[in-house]
Amino acid sequence: LVATLRNLLTEIAGNERTQASLRDRIAELKGTIDPDFDAVKLANTIAKLKADRAALKIDPELPQRLAAAIAKQKKFTQQLQAVESEINRRQGIIQTLTVTIETDSAQLHLLATDIVSKLKTLSPYLPDDVHLAKVDELLAFAHSNRSRIRSSNFSDITNQISRLIHRSDGHGEDLNALDVLFADRGFPAEASAMRQQRSVSENGLTIVAFDINEALKLLYDDHAAVEKALAEEKSGNDMAYTTFVQADVAAISAQYQVIETYNQILAEGAGHQHIKLKVELTPINGIAPEAIQEACDAQLQQRPHLEALVKQRLDQLANNTEISNDDEAFFTTAEELLDTREWSDFKVLIRRRQSADDDFEVVDDKFVQSGGSGAEKAQAMVLPLLIVPKMVLQRSNRADAPHLVMFDDFADKLDPETAKSFAKTIVNFGFSFIATMPSGAQNKLLADGVDNIVWDVMGSPQQGDGKFHLNRVQQNFIWKKDD
Repeated sequence: LVATLRNLLTEIAGNERTQASLRDRIAELKGTIDPDFDAVKLANTIAKLKADRAALKIDPELPQRLAAAIAKQKKFTQQLQAVESEINRRQGIIQTLTVTIETDSAQLHLLATDIVSKLKTLSPYLPDDVHLAKVDELLAFAHSNRSRIRSSNFSDITNQISRLIHRSDGHGEDLNALDVLFADRGFPAEASAMRQQRSVSENGLTIVAFDINEALKLLYDDHAAVEKALAEEKSGNDMAYTTFVQADVAAISAQYQVIETYNQILAEGAGHQHIKLKVELTPINGIAPEAIQEACDAQLQQRPHLEALVKQRLDQLANNTEISNDDEAFFTTAEELLDTREWSDFKVLIRRRQSADDDFEVVDDKFVQSGGSGAEKAQAMVLPLLIVPKMVLQRSNRADAPHLVMFDDFADKLDPETAKSFAKTIVNFGFSFIATMPSGAQNKLLADGVDNIVWDVMGSPQQGDGKFHLNRVQQNFIWKKDD
């Protein structure tokens, strides 16, 4: 018993120490325990969970399902390994392609830089409507012109450049050659470069041997100067055209208006005769009568037919390449086209003695060859000529301008009545005249009321001695108007 008591006391002492340790532990845990901790609720939860655990049943298919899950996991593991292997393989390919892409990108960059540089070199040669500064623009241009590119013979580019600069004809000449153009325009350095070496290689391209940009600048500057000169010339031409039209109006109106004066003079000069003469102008050579009518009307503000006629003839003269290098032919053609005297035909008309008042016929070769009287023919041809000195003397500024005409062989082949009629006509025209007549011809002619002297002119009796001898002139007789 003593031994048992001793053991119990030892156990009690150990339990007390344990209890003291537990109290200390409880004291420590009190600070960490939730103040809202519900032991009953927790006990109920434990009880419920125990009941649920007791209700659980072991699935008899669990081993099979576990085996299937293990097999599926194994398959997934194999697939994962295969995917990882494919990923590693493709990563290797990607790394290889990445290196290739970087290499190709660098090469493309070099090529793009080279292409852009070449495009810059070719820029002066591009057509006006083509602008290529980038590779994409070049690709689009090449795609849209691929058929022309395929058919172009670029291996012959040197000869093509040579022919474009100077294409000699059968005589070795090319008036439109570039080197000739630059030489004529006063640019000998460029012309010499074109002639000595037509093409060179630059930046991997075959181009012309001269500075194309400088040449283009020279041409553009020269073109601007030419355009300015042309504008000034056009302004001058417009003024000249307007002045020329106005001059045509004045000339044509004067021509047609003077016809009335001519006819009045003819009517007064030949009024004592049974025949009648008149003159007229008619448009010829394709001249529209409307243009003449517009020129004769001083009140018009617009003359479309006349202006169109002048413009058409100026264009015809300017576009005639056959006379462009022949000054004499040019001025001859200009006179034919632009001289208003060539636009109308002057006609002399006569009414015969037996014809009706308005029955006039043209005095021409047909009239001369007709069966009319000699007086009609003579007067039809001579009287219109008297208009010329008459009009000249009328324009004289001197009041005492002599109205004097001379006739050689005046009465030759004329009967006395015709000769007398001629003399009266001359008087009616207002002329004094001197007439020479062969011996035995008509002498007594009615003149202008002044003393009229008939002289006989005879050769010297001394002849055949190789010397010059004056003719003998002696007065025959004098007659007056009343004689």
